[in-house]
Amino acid sequence: MSRRGVLPCGTQEDLLPDKPIQRRTIDDCPMPANLHFRSISSIALFGAGSAFLGACASSGTYAQVDAPRYELQDVTITGRASYGDKTAPVPGSTLNVQLQQVARADAPASMISENVIDLENERPPFSFQLATKEFQMKTNLRYVVRATISGPDGQLSWTTDRAYPVDPEKREQDVGTLELVRVASNGASGAGLPGDSYRVEDIDRTGVIDNSNVTVMFGSDGTVSGSTGCNTFTGKYTVDGATLSIGPLAMTRRACIPALGEQETRFVKVLQDVSSWFIDRGGRLVLRTGDGRSLTAAL
Repeated sequence: MSRRGVLPCGTQEDLLPDKPIQRRTIDDCPMPANLHFRSISSIALFGAGSAFLGACASSGTYAQVDAPRYELQDVTITGRASYGDKTAPVPGSTLNVQLQQVARADAPASMISENVIDLENERPPFSFQLATKEFQMKTNLRYVVRATISGPDGQLSWTTDRAYPVDPEKREQDVGTLELVRVASNGASGAGLPGDSYRVEDIDRTGVIDNSNVTVMFGSDGTVSGSTGCNTFTGKYTVDGATLSIGPLAMTRRACIPALGEQETRFVKVLQDVSSWFIDRGGRLVLRTGDGRSLTAAL
C-alpha cells in the first residue's frame, strides 16, 4: 500500500519505500505566505514528510510571517531638549538624542534608538521623537534618554548631565524637557565636571565584573571618592578645562577575592594617571591617561 504525504510545495505524490526521494532546491519550492505545517499522526508519514521539508528548507531561511502582535507595536517617545540662554546654536550643529538600555548597574548602556536632528535655523527648545518596537523594551530593565549637541566640526558643545527615565510599559510617552549644560570648546563644562556621581562601565576597554559596583564621585570641594568594587577610596582632584588631575588616593585595606582584587588594581592605576576628560556622544564621562588608557562612566 502506498503512503501519502503533503509536500511543502503544495503537491502530493506517492511515497513508496522503494521509490527514491527527489531532492529539490529552494527555487523549486515557492513558499505560500500563509503556509502552516500540520502534524501527521503517523510517525512513518511524519518522517517521510520531514525528508521533503528538509530538502526544500536546506537552501534558505524564511521569516516568521505570523509574528505575535506585540512584536509589531510601535513605541514612540517624544520630548524637547533645551539649554539656559535660548540662543541659536552654531550653524551646522546637530542634536543627537538616544534611547539607551541600562541592563545592570555595572554594564555599559546599549543604544536602542537614535535621532540625529539638523539644528540649522532652529532655536531651543528642540522637539524630538524616538521610535522603536515594543519587543525591544523589557519591563525588568531600565531605559533612559540622553542628548548631546555637536558643532559642525563634531566637537561636543552641549550635553545632558543626567539620564531621563523611560517607562518600558508605555507605548507612547513624553519625557519632558532634557536640560543641557554647556561644554566649552576644549571639552570642559562651564561649571566643571557635569554631574558628580558616576558608575564605571569600562576599565580600559576590558569592561567590569558584573555587579561589582565600581563608582567615582567628584565633589564641588575638590574631593574625589568612590568604590573600587571591593574597597573605598578618597582623595583630591583638580580640573582646568579639559585637564584633570586625580590623587594621591587613600584607600581602605579590605581583603578582596582575586578577581575583584585584580580589577581594583587596574582601576586605581588608570584613575591615578588620568590627565584629561570629555563627554562622549552617548553622554558618558570618559577619563583618559596620557598614554591612552581610559575609564568610561555614566551618571
